Amino acid sequence: MSLQQGPPSKTVNTGPVRIFHLVKGLGRGGAETLLVRTSHTEPLTPRRNAYGYFLPWKDALVPELQAEGCAVRCFSARNPVEMILRLPELLSFLRSWRPDLIHGHLPLAGVMGRLAGKILGVPVVYTEHNLQERYHPLTRIANRLTWPLQAQAIAVSAEVQESISRSLPSSTPSQIVLNGVDCEKFTPDPGLREKVRADLGIASSDFLIGTVAVFRKQKRLDLWLDAAKRLAIDFPDLQFVMVGDGPERPTVENLIAEYGLSSRVHLPGLSADVLPYYCAFDAFFMSSDFEGLPVALLEAMACEVPAVVTDAGGIGEVIRDPQEGLVASVGDVDQLTSHLRALASDRERAQEIGRQGRRRVQEAFSLARMSEELEGIYRKVLGRPPHSFPAKNLEGYSFDKQISDQESVNLIKLALGEGSERSPRTLEFFQWKHQANPFGNSYSLAARHSESNKAAGLRMFQRWTLRLEGQEMNAVRAVDTSTHPDHQRKGIFTALTRAALKEMTDEGVDLVFNTPNKNSLPGYLKMGWELVAQVPVQGKFLGTNPPETSGQGDSLDELLKNHTPRALEELLDGTTVANKIQITKDLAYLRWRYTEHPTIDYRFAVRETAGVPTALLVWCETKRYGLREFVLCELFANSVDSGSSLLAEALRGSPCHYAAAVFLHNPVAESVTRQHGFRTLPLKTIELTVNPLSEKGQKAVNQELWSFSAGDLQVF
Repeated sequence: MSLQQGPPSKTVNTGPVRIFHLVKGLGRGGAETLLVRTSHTEPLTPRRNAYGYFLPWKDALVPELQAEGCAVRCFSARNPVEMILRLPELLSFLRSWRPDLIHGHLPLAGVMGRLAGKILGVPVVYTEHNLQERYHPLTRIANRLTWPLQAQAIAVSAEVQESISRSLPSSTPSQIVLNGVDCEKFTPDPGLREKVRADLGIASSDFLIGTVAVFRKQKRLDLWLDAAKRLAIDFPDLQFVMVGDGPERPTVENLIAEYGLSSRVHLPGLSADVLPYYCAFDAFFMSSDFEGLPVALLEAMACEVPAVVTDAGGIGEVIRDPQEGLVASVGDVDQLTSHLRALASDRERAQEIGRQGRRRVQEAFSLARMSEELEGIYRKVLGRPPHSFPAKNLEGYSFDKQISDQESVNLIKLALGEGSERSPRTLEFFQWKHQANPFGNSYSLAARHSESNKAAGLRMFQRWTLRLEGQEMNAVRAVDTSTHPDHQRKGIFTALTRAALKEMTDEGVDLVFNTPNKNSLPGYLKMGWELVAQVPVQGKFLGTNPPETSGQGDSLDELLKNHTPRALEELLDGTTVANKIQITKDLAYLRWRYTEHPTIDYRFAVRETAGVPTALLVWCETKRYGLREFVLCELFANSVDSGSSLLAEALRGSPCHYAAAVFLHNPVAESVTRQHGFRTLPLKTIELTVNPLSEKGQKAVNQELWSFSAGDLQVF
């Protein structure tokens, strides 16, 4: 019997929109820096960001993004051909992370983003930062051929917009979104001014001309130093600072030596925090041949630094008259030198230009304004009909993939009760569980009663990425199966499961796994799931009268104050069990799984040797059956000794009556728990079931290939 598709839910899903940004590199260029700046903003619509890049040596911004809790992935490539060859790896990551939208930046990453979006059916937005005429002919051809595959193009200036109109198909809508700067952060600070000058050995009264740039040919740092050479003759109290690094550094160093400027030009190198340098400048000098809309210029102006610049790219849209900054023609070193001489000779005028420049940035180039315009584009692009498909073999019902969060929670509570401390049936917990997950939004499918249009059944599958021998498997975990009491025993569970499995197979999911209770297990086995393992639970008695509090452990944020994200990531990577199926774990996963949990206070502790983390422990202390329980959730240790000493510290003085742990095929962790007297509990196991959906997923039907921790198996 054929069924009509039921009407979609009228309630708007309020979960985070997942945006995947793809860029060639994450070095400290202007376009790349903006990605970090916008990751800090608080949009009206909740958003989760992930970032992909190709050039592994351009990773300076990766720690900052990871510290924000963003997933970051390098698809390592050295040239455009290798970038194209990374398309399968990119597709695999996107299938697991499940973005709502892909945002490409700069042409080659834009080409890859459009191809991925076309294959996966994900809309693509692209930001163009430069003129088409500036690119290599092959890059322009690739850009033009893939241009129609995106939903929206963004130009960072009117000049870039005009170049798009001249060179690219008009079928794709394009609009200008001017770059922005955080005017609350980038503001004058006399204290920073004095500190930087003291560090560089520059007197407070000296006139300091500076720049912040990647040392590339387009920046024309040869002209910059030519102007410095001329000015140094007439102004003995003039000093210069060039903040940055890049391929032109040898040329810069040679010219400084040739011009006799070694005592006058300071090269502090790359800096993660450039604000102090802007605060120290008396003038900002940029001599570029071409630009998009330079972020460094906006940051300097926001700090009330008067700017002397060429009229490259969108600079003319920023500085409209001499009251806001001084502009020279591209390549005109005489005019640039004259402007700088005027500022050095009249410091009151320089300060007034700086004040007017800040007002200009506040009015037209704030980060808040830029973020609002981007959000408007995201909303417009994502305002498309929901995916849906008709129900089959289920008379009187229709399928709905757009059931609202609140309606889902209400149905789960009605069918399964209020839940527990670990897994409460609340909207907050539901959204954390199904939408904040760094592996992607959960797959959801509901059955609606055709007459009442009320939800009668729900099947949900959490997204997971598993790893085996360096390869990733796209997996889902079956959770929150719910059937309304008035609609039970009508085949809803079976119909929803079959429809969901078919669609997930089509989209490339490799396997479904879950840990059903003993009541649910027979039903899963009947539908084709395989019982792969009965994982034993270990326990240890701690005492009958434990102290009230232990004071042990920190939050993840506290750990990151003392350890860099990269150091902790290296520990996580270095303690992966070889040749086993494991959940892919990084700091973004740990933050979501433990730090952001709505109801349980998970604790972290690190053991270090010579300042290097050698073990990381995660645990929680909760109540069960009137007793306090210590659950050892994760142990990442590069040796038994480091793991054992760390666990000893956590258990010492614990306010719990007993401790529990689960480790499967993790030799170091299992040795640690044995040393501490953990013993297998009789008649207490966790059943792992698997339903492979692909040939790769067939590998998971083998207990010997799995490695688990208690945190992996705790009920969600």
